[in-house]
Amino acid sequence: MIKDFAIIYLLYKDSIQIKSFIINNPDELYLVEEFINDRDLLHKIREDKENYPYIITNDFEHYKMVTNYKNKKMNRYLIDQKISYKNRIYKAVVYNIKNLKVLNSIN
Repeated sequence: MIKDFAIIYLLYKDSIQIKSFIINNPDELYLVEEFINDRDLLHKIREDKENYPYIITNDFEHYKMVTNYKNKKMNRYLIDQKISYKNRIYKAVVYNIKNLKVLNSIN
């Protein structure tokens, strides 16, 4: 059960799996298929000129503390934009290991 603002979601325990992958080269891009927003992730990596390595993860408890998005700490951005917990769990983010900037949005 997840309480998300004024809505309560009942989810199967198996549907909530925390996954993280390090992408070191184009041969490892197949790993993005593990996430529901895989096309967006691939697009953002290509937009970033494929400056490897990247981390792709849905572990929001970790990435919200270490990354930035639009010149804000990711934790602050998630709160300010009222991003739902459901989206934080289901949608992955991709960020470059070197600068810790999240490339995609998770709205």
